[in-house]
Amino acid sequence: MPPLTHSQLAHYHESKQPSIIATSVIFLFICNASVVLRVFSQLRLSGRLFVDDYAIIFAAICSDITGALYLNATAEGLGLHIYRSVAEDPNPPQHLISLFRALYINAVFTGPCFAGIKISLLWYYRRTFLVHQKWLYIAWWINLVYIVLWTIGSTLFYMVQCLPPDYYWKRLYHLLKIPPPSPIHGQCNSATPTLVALPLIFSLISDIGVLLLPVVTLARLHTRMRRKIGLMIIFSLGALACVCEIVRIWLEVTVSAFEDPTYDNVSFVIFTFAEGNIAIAAACAPLLASQWNWTLQKIRSSKDSQSSISNFALKQNDAPSSQERSSGSYPQGSQNHSVNTLPAGSGRNFDVERLEYERMMAEKTSGLVTRRGLTED
Repeated sequence: MPPLTHSQLAHYHESKQPSIIATSVIFLFICNASVVLRVFSQLRLSGRLFVDDYAIIFAAICSDITGALYLNATAEGLGLHIYRSVAEDPNPPQHLISLFRALYINAVFTGPCFAGIKISLLWYYRRTFLVHQKWLYIAWWINLVYIVLWTIGSTLFYMVQCLPPDYYWKRLYHLLKIPPPSPIHGQCNSATPTLVALPLIFSLISDIGVLLLPVVTLARLHTRMRRKIGLMIIFSLGALACVCEIVRIWLEVTVSAFEDPTYDNVSFVIFTFAEGNIAIAAACAPLLASQWNWTLQKIRSSKDSQSSISNFALKQNDAPSSQERSSGSYPQGSQNHSVNTLPAGSGRNFDVERLEYERMMAEKTSGLVTRRGLTED
């Protein structure tokens, strides 16, 4: 490794590692919190998990793996200038080899991660409303086949961009002009910016296709405009992931990262990780919104029940006792009120009626019954 130049020494201590660590931790939290809340909500609402839930769990596991790989790559020198990584490596370029190996494995897991997200969204659409319209049903299948083919193609592309695959990181000996411990042979003809951008472009096409399905359906839904707009906003949160992918394509094509890949590639890495985790959170948003609405309705129902019980208790205090009703003697000024409180000819004990009423309201609050009246003996 040649001596450092004055320009390299001036920028030697620059580091983007804090940005990588901060974004990784934040998006890992967003991803896992969204999935945990989704699973809890699904079990609470339906009592079971569906295909879309298992798909998003798979995507979250892949995202956690990629996040761990990014953090590992950061510990090996990602975010630092490549000449600094080499200078501080006691056995160069071992740190860089570990870094590039982590990025290679990360690229292989990226395709399955995005596939899990898109399949989860498609199955959720199928389970909710898309099966009722024939042309949308056909569009659903077209999207599914496209996603499967894209996943296979992109994964194979990243796996064989260098042949043999381990040449992806062993080529560093040649790039840094460091004598390898043993002869190294291989080629990386596919690792050019234009070719690497192709899987991203094809992925963006599938993203747009998946996003259009619910938007078109909701636009034709017969409901209040306010509710329709709210649903469109929830289902369109995935557009943020599309923005991240567009930025990734732009960075891949315009930013040259061959001279200093460990430093210049950081923005691409951050947007890649952000895209996947934002997409996972967006895929969980519709179900979390349903859980939120269910919780609000339950709170309102509970308040209504408590108000009804309180009103019933006030009427009880003003009502005559069963002994007074049987003897025909009423407190002064209470006859008219007792007629409104109890049906004529009712000989039931009032405490029993109160207990039955409270039991009925408790059942109604818990969702066991929706409407039930008191019956007479």
